[in-house]
Amino acid sequence: MHRHIRLAVYDHGTNGDAEITPYVDAASTVSDPYVRSRIAPQGDHAGSEVITEFAPAPERPISYPGSLPFVPDRAVWTTESPDGRTPEGARWPCTDPDVLLETVVSVSVAEGWRVIETPRADHTLGTPAIVLRREHLLRELQIVPMGKQSMLQMWDVPETLFHSPPA
Repeated sequence: MHRHIRLAVYDHGTNGDAEITPYVDAASTVSDPYVRSRIAPQGDHAGSEVITEFAPAPERPISYPGSLPFVPDRAVWTTESPDGRTPEGARWPCTDPDVLLETVVSVSVAEGWRVIETPRADHTLGTPAIVLRREHLLRELQIVPMGKQSMLQMWDVPETLFHSPPA
């Protein structure tokens, strides 16, 4: 695999400081025909996350994270955190965000998550459209408009990240 260097900017608060972290192509232990790209950070953030872009697939690809909901025939970017420093999640580009949101909620409920009252907006995580809970994890779903398209953003975060966790 040819190693491309990509950059991501991590914002560090209101003082405007930013840290630039290089990302490179990440190796996989299995060959997966639905993987378009897989990248991971280097340096201080090495091991914190692996971001994988999956092409639309009729069934769960072999390397698709088992902890994340799978929606057939949809392109998706997933984030896994080998060392647990980064919330795991997924991002689906779409033109039908309400339909996709309903589908992801249905898949999540079938996997043991339950819809709960949405906590107040969080300075880091924003205002979710829907929040689900399973044990001590919250699954946040947020629709992000992007011109003619949208992105359905999903994070699985420990409830301790919220200043006022829901009951």
